[in-house]
Amino acid sequence: MRQSYRIIPIYTSDVSGVCSALYELGGMVVMHDPSGCNSTYNTHDEIRWYDQDSLIFISGLTEIDAVMGNDEKFLSDIKEAAREFHPKFIALVSSPIPFMNGTDFPALAKVLEIETGIPSFAVPTNGMHDYVYGAGIAFEEIAKRFVTEKETRENHVKRIVNLLGITPLDFGPISKVEELKKNLEQYGWKIISTWAMGDTLEDLSNAGNAEVNLVVSSVGLRAARALKEKYGTPYVIGTPYKEYAERISEALEKRIRLPALEDRGKENLQGTGNGICECMKLYHLNRGHILAANMIHTFLALYILFLPCYIGISIWMGHANLNGLLTIIPALLLIALLIAGIATFSRSTFSANICLLFVVLVLAYCGGGLLPDVLLPKVIQQIRPYLPGTYVMQIFCHALY
Repeated sequence: MRQSYRIIPIYTSDVSGVCSALYELGGMVVMHDPSGCNSTYNTHDEIRWYDQDSLIFISGLTEIDAVMGNDEKFLSDIKEAAREFHPKFIALVSSPIPFMNGTDFPALAKVLEIETGIPSFAVPTNGMHDYVYGAGIAFEEIAKRFVTEKETRENHVKRIVNLLGITPLDFGPISKVEELKKNLEQYGWKIISTWAMGDTLEDLSNAGNAEVNLVVSSVGLRAARALKEKYGTPYVIGTPYKEYAERISEALEKRIRLPALEDRGKENLQGTGNGICECMKLYHLNRGHILAANMIHTFLALYILFLPCYIGISIWMGHANLNGLLTIIPALLLIALLIAGIATFSRSTFSANICLLFVVLVLAYCGGGLLPDVLLPKVIQQIRPYLPGTYVMQIFCHALY
């Protein structure tokens, strides 16, 4: 069994993600599929059927229609249902069969919008992605097409926020959502829309008036980016659970995009590899900044380590070579540059250690004079005068003696 799965599979697909995201918004979601995707969503993935209806339809794609490409029947059925139910929008969702057939869903959506006058769009699903992909694109389409123009700042209060990425697939029943909202409200935040449980399409259309968006799951990330591009609204990523609500509130005030990463970074940032990458993202640094900081710290550490040696030699010889304190600086800067470069550009701690070992061998073993010539390979003996270790050791000796 340990070889059955290398990666744990997700529990539902992109098709169910779209339906879950758009469930409460008053639109009509049409899956183009024989029946399987619809039955899976209805019987396994949706808990709101017990107390709330939604316009979720299945096209009932037949084998002959799939083979012959009979899109007219598909369009006719949708237009008939739209005339009866008057949805606020129509969302077309693909499944594996029409995906393999190359069905042009954006074109079908455009035809429907022209002929019915109802906003229509297609979500490029195929049943092969996870629900985060499908729900994320669905929210992105809502953000692009239905969020209205932003009001002037004088017309609304401050500390207002949208919650992006809430579906039962991640958070369960509505009571859990109300708990998250309450956790934020106790710190003075006003939530104008929740994407998308407990609010209508009209509520979501006012999302542009928020000062900041809070992405509570990865489902809401695409919508957050769309709203930032459309209105310049910044977004913060985090979930306001009771124990973490105060930190999220602080992040919303200071516009800290990834508070959890910052918290983890303060505790666990490493000197190499992923720690450096996280530090760069956290403080908006480039490799040059990291290299300079590493070099300064390394040089100071090496100089502090050199001082006891200098003091000990001076006491043993009975006099101090004050010029040595300055003479040693070039050698320490060279070593600091090598170590800082390795620490900055290494992708892992293991590779950094291997590179540092190589530096030690070059500086000490290969030219440093720490081993007799008879123990060095002939090739090393021939090139020894040209190796950096020779000059580094000469500088050390000159500085000490």
